[in-house]
Amino acid sequence: MLCLEEIKNMILSGHDSSGSECRFYSIGGIGIKTWYDEGTAVACFEKQRTIAQLGLAPQIYGEVFESFDSDGDYIWGYQTEIADILGDNYESEKERRCYYDLIGEVEGKLTANGWKDEDAHIYNYGVLSSGVIVCIDFDYVHFYENGYPFAP
Repeated sequence: MLCLEEIKNMILSGHDSSGSECRFYSIGGIGIKTWYDEGTAVACFEKQRTIAQLGLAPQIYGEVFESFDSDGDYIWGYQTEIADILGDNYESEKERRCYYDLIGEVEGKLTANGWKDEDAHIYNYGVLSSGVIVCIDFDYVHFYENGYPFAP
């Protein structure tokens, strides 16, 4: 686990990879996910922690932290195990289709545990160093109880 000072220095260096909602930083084999909204960061943290216990998401380390980015804006985030994004790792259409089949298997396991991924695609799933395929984006993953979205 990284200390907050290491995290701040990494964020201030500006080396990140961004999705539509989250910024991702990597340092020393540990990933840092950050958001500009505290509520979103906390919700994604809780969802990822719960789904990781099912073996369907990367492990998380520590708790949600508050920091600031290189523009001085407040951000919230947490540390996570790194997964290689499936969408960055295919060389043929056949391989891409195979990845979607693997995503479907993970989605089936999520659904069997009450979860629904509303944004399942090859850039929101990755493979851990152990070879396990996992969900890596939790903004549009929801828990359902009796057919209705529910906050766990």
